[in-house]
Order: sequence, then structure tokens, then C-alpha cells
Amino acid sequence: MLVFVCFRWGTPSEGAPYSSAHVNALHEMLSIHHTQPFRMICVTDDPSGLDAQIEPIELPNKCRYLIDKTKGNYAKLWIFSSEHEKLINEDKFMYLDLDVVVTGDLSNLFELNQPLAIGDGMKVRRGFSAIKHRLRRGYWPYRCPVNSSILVVQCGYANDLWYDFDPTKSPNETVDAKIRGTDQAWIYIRARDRLSILTRNEGIYRAAWLPKHQGNLPNNCRLVAFPGENDKKPWSMSMLKRHPWISRYYPLRLLQKKNDC
Repeated sequence: MLVFVCFRWGTPSEGAPYSSAHVNALHEMLSIHHTQPFRMICVTDDPSGLDAQIEPIELPNKCRYLIDKTKGNYAKLWIFSSEHEKLINEDKFMYLDLDVVVTGDLSNLFELNQPLAIGDGMKVRRGFSAIKHRLRRGYWPYRCPVNSSILVVQCGYANDLWYDFDPTKSPNETVDAKIRGTDQAWIYIRARDRLSILTRNEGIYRAAWLPKHQGNLPNNCRLVAFPGENDKKPWSMSMLKRHPWISRYYPLRLLQKKNDC
């Protein structure tokens, strides 16, 4: 059976960007585009308000510690733990951020002959000469080449990404490697030789790659990621104006009902 996993912690009143309505919205999008049965799991510190079809898993204490002690989404690295593997009890699972828009069937991605696949982080892959130029100018060489808004993982694979992570030391490794990002930068520097990248060829897009003010999506589009600050999320007024197709795919009414939009 297909298994989809997401994380949510905190409340909007506490400054958290997501609520149970965002989890329910993701579940509805998955239900629309998948005819076969699937499980959706939410790792959370507050399961109240979740649809009955969503399986809540209590946010582990180590994840809470990472949330409190680090910046970024390092808590999601728990998906590489043996505890998570036992709870999933399937060969593969797909992790999704709550700010993605599902626009098509994702089931074929579970059939990839790769134990670890992650979203693409770059629209254009620059050569080494461009990297050297940016270094001379004092810039980072490039943004993180991968985007962890979507991950397809074989259970039990790359568990070192969780067990080797040290909240006091590991974030500095990404800084030393001159890679921007938090959890996705850690995944990249530690597993770059073991992962495959989900590109536009697989129908995985970032909103920043799509033309402005267009009503249609590429024919092969299955998912659009919206990484970044709150004003870059699909329910923000700026993104709704920039990408009018969002209202056709994202169930905004669920957020409006909860007054979370």
C-alpha cells in the first residue's frame, strides 16, 4: 500500500505555519489524485482536528528537542530512524511537506528503482566555473541542489542521516560545505552519492520555475513545491495572484473554514 508521511507541530497562535487544516488539505489532494488505497501518516504533537482517515503518530521527544534547539526542519530526519521504519511497516514511503500542491498521481514514483529520491533544488545546474565565480565574489557557490519538500525512501535506508545528526555540530557541516539550507543540505552533503533527484522529467516542479499569471500547468506536472517563507506558500495572496491555477488544485476552503488562510 502507498504510504505518505508529513509532519506538523505547534499551532498558528504559537507562530507555527501549519495547522490541522493544512494536513487535511494534503490528504484531500492525495485522495483526489489516487484511486488505489493509501495510508497517510502525520507525525504531530497535536492530532486534534485531523480527518479520521489520517493516522497520527506522536512527535518523538528527540524531534521536539531538535525543534527547540535548532533552526530549520531537522526533525523530519526522523523518517530515517528505525522507529519510523517499524511504524511504517512497508517497503517504501513518500514524505511530503505541507506546503506542496498535489496536481497528479504520484504512485509511479514508488516504483523507482532507487532507495532514496529527493526533489530538485535547482532550475539550472551551473558548471564549476560559475561556482568559482561566486566564491570569488564572496557568495555561496549555489543554493542546495536538492529540495526536501518531497522524498521517496526505502524503509531502513540511509538511517545514518538520523543517527549521525548532532544538533550542535552537524549544521556547521553544511556551512563548511558552503551549501545553503538545513535538513536538505544535511541530506545532500551526507548522501549525495546515494540519492537520485526528482526533476521536471518526473513531474516534480517548484513554483518559482513556473511562468507567472498562467492558468495551466505543464502536462506532466504531478506536484508543485512552495519552499520558503510564509509569503511564498500556495495559500498566500501573493502566490494566488501569481499562480491562478492554485485555486483549482488546492482546497483553500479547508483553510478558510479554520480561519488559517
